[in-house]
Formats: sequence, C-alpha cells, structure tokens
Amino acid sequence: MREYLHGAVDMVPRNMLAYFQYYPSVEGENEHTLHKHLTTLVSGHGATRDHPRVRKAVFESLKHHPKLARMYLNS
Repeated sequence: MREYLHGAVDMVPRNMLAYFQYYPSVEGENEHTLHKHLTTLVSGHGATRDHPRVRKAVFESLKHHPKLARMYLNS
C-alpha cells in the first residue's frame, strides 16, 4: 500500500479563491479605462517608439482597418 500512497496525486485544493474573489478575478478591464491608459502610453511617433505591449494592443484594435494599422506600424 505504501507504494500507492506516495505515487498518488494530492487532490486536496490548497490555492482556492474565496467566494468574494471570483468576480474580480474573471472580470475584464473596462474599455474606457483601457483606452485612457493606452492614450497615455502611446508615444504618437509610431510603433517604433512604443513599448511592445502597447504596440500589440494598438495593432489588435486597428487590425480591422488595415490602412491605419499599416500607417501605425510603418511610421
């Protein structure tokens, strides 16, 4: 029995969220707040001077407008 006891996976939950923590952990960021943060982080000089995360966020928002996305990436 000892060989099975040490080889078994511990199924006791140890890092569970409390009930009041579920909603904030799965709630996304508000679009208005995201836009406000992005406008302060974008340099205004194109993608070459922006942080890679800011560059990706701007590109993801402009990917439905290819001309604008190309202008942002190439400037």
